[in-house]
Amino acid sequence: MEGAIHLYVIMGEFKFQNIIRFLQFWFVPILLMVVALRQITLVSTIDLTPWKGGGFGMFSSIDRPSNRVIEVRGLTATGESIEIDVNFENDVISEQQVKLVKTVPRKKLLEKTAQKILNSDLRETTIKGLYRLQAKNESSDGQIQSPVNLQRVTIRIWRLQYDRNKNSIWYEPLTEKVEVEVS
Repeated sequence: MEGAIHLYVIMGEFKFQNIIRFLQFWFVPILLMVVALRQITLVSTIDLTPWKGGGFGMFSSIDRPSNRVIEVRGLTATGESIEIDVNFENDVISEQQVKLVKTVPRKKLLEKTAQKILNSDLRETTIKGLYRLQAKNESSDGQIQSPVNLQRVTIRIWRLQYDRNKNSIWYEPLTEKVEVEVS
């Protein structure tokens, strides 16, 4: 009986040493493969930009967050279609939120962003039909802005594409239009 226990202890140490040797040699390669497979899956399933989530595709693609465009359109109570600039610094949507929407354009995130825009006030710019966000009931530069009553907000993400054979660059829709209306 004592010999069996001794043999079991020796076998246990032998297995443990083999596991340690295996991990010393294979841990980093396996970890890198898991990260790469995770990124490939996320790029394929949720349109994660190849530049994020491990960055394995960053040199093979021009599809990075700074090359993606957020298109936001609003429909006023009078039926006027207006363009809303979310890239301009504002108190409604932070720079981090804009970057997240561009990096991982999930439908729920787009809906949440559109709802924030719908519930904010707009400030007219010097360009006709272009508005910027501002927090509710705040005025810019001490001027009271007449509120723009939005009835619907549509948001969509566009990505930059490049065709090497034709030597051309263009934008194409990355997501479907997401609409949020006043309930």
